Amino acid sequence: MKKIKKLTSLLFCCLFLYLLAFPGQVQAASLTPTAQDNLSVKLRRSSDLISISNGYMRVFRKTNSVGIEYYDNSLQITDKREIPMELPLWGGFYAGSDGYYLVEGQNNTAEDNSAEVIRVIRYDTNWNRSGAASITSNPDLFGGEVRYPFDYGCVEMTETNGTLYIVTGHEGYVDKSVGQGHQGFLMIAVDQASMTGKIVSCDLWHSFAQYIKSQSSYLYVLEQSEGSRCTKLSRYDSTTLDEKTIELLPYGGSRTSVWALNCYASVDGMAVSADSINCLRCFESLNAWMGAGIPAECAVNPRACRERLYGNAEYDTQEHKVVVVGGGPCGMIAAKTLAERGMKVTLVDRQSELGGTINLAKKPPFKERMGWIADYYNVEF
Repeated sequence: MKKIKKLTSLLFCCLFLYLLAFPGQVQAASLTPTAQDNLSVKLRRSSDLISISNGYMRVFRKTNSVGIEYYDNSLQITDKREIPMELPLWGGFYAGSDGYYLVEGQNNTAEDNSAEVIRVIRYDTNWNRSGAASITSNPDLFGGEVRYPFDYGCVEMTETNGTLYIVTGHEGYVDKSVGQGHQGFLMIAVDQASMTGKIVSCDLWHSFAQYIKSQSSYLYVLEQSEGSRCTKLSRYDSTTLDEKTIELLPYGGSRTSVWALNCYASVDGMAVSADSINCLRCFESLNAWMGAGIPAECAVNPRACRERLYGNAEYDTQEHKVVVVGGGPCGMIAAKTLAERGMKVTLVDRQSELGGTINLAKKPPFKERMGWIADYYNVEF
C-alpha cells in the first residue's frame, strides 16, 4: 500500500514538472475545432472561412457569442477566441477592406420608427471594436418599416467606393387587414468613414433570398421575389442607386391572395464575371440550325462553339497600331480581340455612344436586353 502511495505521488510530481516545462504543448492539444450543425440548410450563413496572411480564419455563430478560430496553411487549428454578441439576432460576417464586420439585430414589436433594428459593428483585424452603425426603420420608403429584421432572408454584403451595402429580408409593421406584417426586400448602405447607415431600398414583395456583388460602378442584386413571380437581377448605379431590373426565371401562376405562393425554385448564390458576354436569349441559331446538325453561332460571341477552331490568337509583340471603324457589335469585338493580342487600337464611330444599331434595337418594349452588349464592352474598354 505504501509503495502504491509513493508511486502515485511520483506520477503527480512528474506531471506537475511536465506542465511547467511544456505548457504550450498541453494548451495546443486542447484546441479542437468547434463542431457545426450542417443538418439543415439556412439562408443566413452561420459559419465563414476566409484566407488570412498566415493561414485561415473561421468566424461562426454560437448561442450568444461569436466564435473565432485560426488555422495554419495545413488547416491545423492554432488559436481560438470568443466575443459576445451585442444584439440577440445573428445576421452575418463580412471581411471588408478596412476591417471585419458583424451584423446583428433585434425585433421591433413596438413598431417604433426610432428603435434600432440592425447594428453593423466594425472590428480591426485583431478584433478590437472600432465603430458601429445603428440602423432604424425608414418610414419614408415603401417597405422601410422593420418589425422583424432578417426575416426569411440572407444577409449578404459587398463594398464599393467607401460604402458597405447589405441585403437581407425583413417583415414590416402589422397590416391590420391581414393581422400580420408583409415580408420583403431590404438594402442598407453604411458609410465606412463615419460608420453611419440607413435603409436605401426596400419593398414588401415577399423576397426569400438576396445576394449582392459589386463591380466597377455598379451593384448587382439577385433576388428570389415571390411577389414579382420571378427570380430577378437588378443593377444599381452605386452613386445614384438608380435601378434596372430584368426577369431571369419566371415562377408562373397568378396571385389570388396576399399570402405567399410556392415558387418551386431556389436561389442559392451569385458570381460576377468580368470576362463573360451576357446571353441575349435570342436562340436564333439554336432553333434554326441545331436540328439540322449545323453548329450553333452566337450573336455576341464569335468564339462560341468554335473555341478549338480559333484557339488562342498569337500575341503581337511589335505593338502594331490599328484603327477599327464602327462601334457596333462587330467593331467592338474586333477592337477587344486586337487589344487582347497586344495591339494599340483606336475605335472610331460617328455616334456619341457605342452600340451601333443596338441603340435602336433596344428601344422597343421588352428589347432592353439588347443594350447589354454595349454595356459589356463599355466596361471592358
